[in-house]
Amino acid sequence: MLKASRILCVLALAGFAATVAMADGVDPTVVIRRVDPAPLAITLPNETFDLFATQQNNIFAFQNDTGVTLTGLTLDLFAGSAGLLYSCGNFAGADIFSTCSSSPGSNGATIISFFGVGGNFTGLNAATCSSDDEGGGDDLHSNDSNSDDKPTCVGGIFSLEFDGIPAGAQVRGTGTVSAPEPVTSVLLVSGLLGLAGLRKRRIS
Repeated sequence: MLKASRILCVLALAGFAATVAMADGVDPTVVIRRVDPAPLAITLPNETFDLFATQQNNIFAFQNDTGVTLTGLTLDLFAGSAGLLYSCGNFAGADIFSTCSSSPGSNGATIISFFGVGGNFTGLNAATCSSDDEGGGDDLHSNDSNSDDKPTCVGGIFSLEFDGIPAGAQVRGTGTVSAPEPVTSVLLVSGLLGLAGLRKRRIS
């Protein structure tokens, strides 16, 4: 009987020790946060905007709120005191642009140009925007009665990732988006209609 109680005591101590050991291990953590960074709203075709990135915050996000597909993006990146040189990385345009080129700019800056759409390359698709009901808590309180409501936009968010920024350095510059010229769009549509008419004529 004494032997059995000793065995039970040893088993209880072993179980307690195992519990303590598990408590001293790495516990799982759960983190909830807003999208970081929040996207900058691009509201006009051919708009120029400021951009900024560091080693700790190397992603710059923006949203196409223009209502049209943007077909090009040009970055004018300043070299700064660190004398940074920039180039296009692997798969730089992903499935958005077919081509990325890098060239010297003024005062040691670098010009990065993304372009080439069509086929599998979509360009910068526009977000879908709609005005919320007035009084919904998001009014702009502008003197312009046509802009009482702040539009809500979904989709059309893109990000620029800057890899290899040295510690303490900053990426500063501007980005300029571009949209098809109206004349180019008219010519494109006219050409497509002409091809469709020619094909229909051949079939008949």
